Formats: sequence, C-alpha cells, structure tokens
Amino acid sequence: SPYTTKLCTLERFLEICKEYGVRPVIELKSSKGITNNDQSRMGALMKEIEKAGMLDEAILLGSQYNCLIWTRNNGYETVECQYLVNSCESETALNRCIQYNLDISINVTGSYTNSEEWIARYHEAGLKGSTYTYTQYVNYNVVQEWIDKGVEFVTCDWHIMEQLNLPKSSAD
Repeated sequence: SPYTTKLCTLERFLEICKEYGVRPVIELKSSKGITNNDQSRMGALMKEIEKAGMLDEAILLGSQYNCLIWTRNNGYETVECQYLVNSCESETALNRCIQYNLDISINVTGSYTNSEEWIARYHEAGLKGSTYTYTQYVNYNVVQEWIDKGVEFVTCDWHIMEQLNLPKSSAD
C-alpha cells in the first residue's frame, strides 16, 4: 500500500510532547539559517519552542556547533544542548563543551574511538553524555555498555526499550 503518513510541523511536534509530558529532542540539521556559517533562523526556531512553553524541556542536538553556541550568546543559557560528534576524544570538543556548557553526544556505531575515560572528563566538567547509534550497525549490547558506563542519554531507533537495563530515575 502507498505511504500516506506525513511529517508533522515543529509546532505540532511540540504540542504532542507537551501533551504527553515528553521532552522534545530537536536535531539541528544543516538547513538555510541553521548552519555553522549562518544562524539567521535560530531566533525563529527558539521563538517557536518558547511559544509552545517548552524552553525548559527542549533538548537541541546537533553537529552545527555554532548554532548551539548561538543559544548561549542570545539569552538561552539554560536550554540543554548536545554537541553531536563521532568521537568525544578531542581536546577541541571538550573545551568547546566546557566553554559553552554543551553536553556531548557520541557515535558508538562503527569504529569511532570513544572511551569511558573521556566521558569521565566531560562528567568531571559537569557535563552530560549521550550516545547515538542505529540498529543496522549495532545491537542492544552496545547501547547497554554505554548506559552502564554512565551516559545520561541514549538516542537510537529502537522501539523495545525494555530490552535494556535502564537506571532508575529520581522520579521513580
């Protein structure tokens, strides 16, 4: 049968997240006005998040680090931002995260180097760690390994999170 589903707007996505008490994760893909060279549309994005009453809940995620830095320099110091990298084992990435209060999101797919020791350096600086992966490359055991190493966030394309041993949240 033909594919009939359509993507919802950002506004609708934020409404859904608010209705169900879910934190929206908004990945900043390179698009006009949302790139390392041009942040001219970041203000409009943030106004939509603010209009939805989700500034305290939204997490911005992206490799477009100048967009993340833009949030810090334009009155959005408390919005959680995750700097998306292949490897966290970089003084440049660590220093950027420390300077601008950006959490780190690492690629645990493939052969990228990411160690528990480096994640500890981010934690020592008061920053959170996140991983991202895809089922076509790795399975639950790799994600579980990073959960056990203490990352606070996991981004994956799985729907059966019960196969992971998640830490108890402080809300439990």
